Amino acid sequence: MSIKRKLKSLLIENDINTSLRRIGDQVASKLKCDSRGSCIHFAELFIQEVEKINPDLLNHFNVIEGYVSELDYPQEHTWIELPNGDTIDPTIAQFGKDHEGHTDRIVYRGTGMDYLTNYMAHDDTYEKERENFPTKYFK
Repeated sequence: MSIKRKLKSLLIENDINTSLRRIGDQVASKLKCDSRGSCIHFAELFIQEVEKINPDLLNHFNVIEGYVSELDYPQEHTWIELPNGDTIDPTIAQFGKDHEGHTDRIVYRGTGMDYLTNYMAHDDTYEKERENFPTKYFK
């Protein structure tokens, strides 16, 4: 691959990462990201916002369901992984200061499109929960 092509590829990837981060910031600003269980709500709302703004971006990030170590005890957690390996994870705040970060134990990894079509399209549990208890999740 030529230097010019590599540079163009890096610029495109950077633009995608920046766009996804902006969407993540926008969604996070509306949520109580430090409440337990907020991670799945963030992921779903993030996917819906990406779909609304630019559906092509749904194939440029992964939804990860895995674990965070908190005081040596694994806690289920969901976060977004960008193409460069960075994460969008405002809901890590729900674990406080004593968490050790994401573990290597991953239960699910799939694109935003996969998650939208295989999970969200068939299970509206969390959407109904947000509708029924909006003050629990939204600022």
